[in-house]
Amino acid sequence: MTERKSVAPVATLPTRPVSLADRPPLAQSPFVAAAPWDEFVRNHPHGHLLQTSAWGALKSQFGWRDGGVALLDETGAIRAGALLLFRRTTALTIGYAPRGPLTNWQDHTQTAELFLQLQDTCQRAGAALLKIEPDLPDTPDHRAVLLGYGLRPSPQTVQPRSTIMLDITGDDDTIMQCMKSKWRYNVRLAQRKGVIVREATAADL
Repeated sequence: MTERKSVAPVATLPTRPVSLADRPPLAQSPFVAAAPWDEFVRNHPHGHLLQTSAWGALKSQFGWRDGGVALLDETGAIRAGALLLFRRTTALTIGYAPRGPLTNWQDHTQTAELFLQLQDTCQRAGAALLKIEPDLPDTPDHRAVLLGYGLRPSPQTVQPRSTIMLDITGDDDTIMQCMKSKWRYNVRLAQRKGVIVREATAADL
């Protein structure tokens, strides 16, 4: 069992005017259709369920407005972007990118452009700040990258920072042997009481 810790959430105030001059050959889409966006999320190294269009649609039923930014190359393919959620609080509107944005963090041109577009989108949405929680390991290098784009650490988290990863590639007996005796007892007790565990399908939803 290993623990993976994500970088602390960071927030930036989207107040700086955005210049559209001298941009790299990436265009902002007026957020893209669900299918190509979800395909991009699925294939991105840091793609996450919370960046999918389905998550945005779900949150829109509970007081959030969903939107986003996508950077396209000359062929129209998505290269970077973020699903954004907006919500009005008592005093202000906030923007939030759960487990986003999705970019090549080693590509400064791409990432800088994405943050400019995110600031612009937040300004147009009336958001006073943007909170991001990218799915990046908590390392000094990743912290330095985020600080380099003018982002500031936030003391409040929305998503859990720590993820426990458990290796379950072995057979049932091997997995059981890795458990504490009390856990093994509880599993066998559930089996005796008729509890059945099976793989779910779409029909179960």
